[in-house]
Amino acid sequence: DLTGNYSYAKAGLVDVSLIGKEINLKEVLSFFKQDYKSEGFVNFKMNVKGEISKNVLPEIKAEFDISKGSLKSEKLNVFCENINLKGFYSNGSQRNSKTSLLRVDDFSFKLNKGFFEGRLALRDFSDFKVDAKVKTHLNLEDVKNVLKQDSLQVLRGDLIADVSAKGRVKEFNSLNFSGKASLRNVDFKDLRLPLVVVDNMSCDITFDNKKILIEQLSALFNSERLKASAVIQNKEINAVFDLSRYKFNDLVLQNIKGKVKYSNNVVSTNDLKLDVFQGEVS
Repeated sequence: DLTGNYSYAKAGLVDVSLIGKEINLKEVLSFFKQDYKSEGFVNFKMNVKGEISKNVLPEIKAEFDISKGSLKSEKLNVFCENINLKGFYSNGSQRNSKTSLLRVDDFSFKLNKGFFEGRLALRDFSDFKVDAKVKTHLNLEDVKNVLKQDSLQVLRGDLIADVSAKGRVKEFNSLNFSGKASLRNVDFKDLRLPLVVVDNMSCDITFDNKKILIEQLSALFNSERLKASAVIQNKEINAVFDLSRYKFNDLVLQNIKGKVKYSNNVVSTNDLKLDVFQGEVS
């Protein structure tokens, strides 16, 4: 539905409203010729008002939403359902890239067995400043299917995360990240790491630009009980661990406890204790 007017004297003046209701998402995406199936509806309302010429843009404001959307790709093993979002766009007070704003106030969708939800604001299109917050609960088996890595034999469990990002997109390293995440009941096996089999791993993770803190990690490492915690900061890893047993060929180590530090390609240990040959080494 297009209504409005255009007039021209010394300059062109436009005042137009464009409204779209329940546009079929399947038909819109068919222009991109991609290998996926989609359902749902797109609604939008756009107003264009002001002077328009070679060097001047009119004021543009738009509201849009997607409801009851779905996106499925058998080839990529991706199944997005219940896609919902509401957004707003404006080219701002100066009607240029510098004052432009794209805002998605509320989006959510199910991804296979998991879900995403959050918000996004992108300001200043000449410099791309982002302010985003995302919550997710992912089934890692879905991630394995998307990766299609032949050597990755087992990857299952749950990832629960709440992440925020703020800063300039062009300087990715300077983006301010913060958040927390949890891994629950994770099983892992990869042919590239034949001596590593992880079962039933759980831990809590908090992070920002300065450090990553891993707490309350528990797992079965090669079927043996493991407890650990770690701090990753300034390209350095400091960890504390307690492993009940480790067998290397005919050598059996038990009650292995200690502190490990990785820095500048060097691994060092402090306060290391273990039982071997019916005795104790520290």
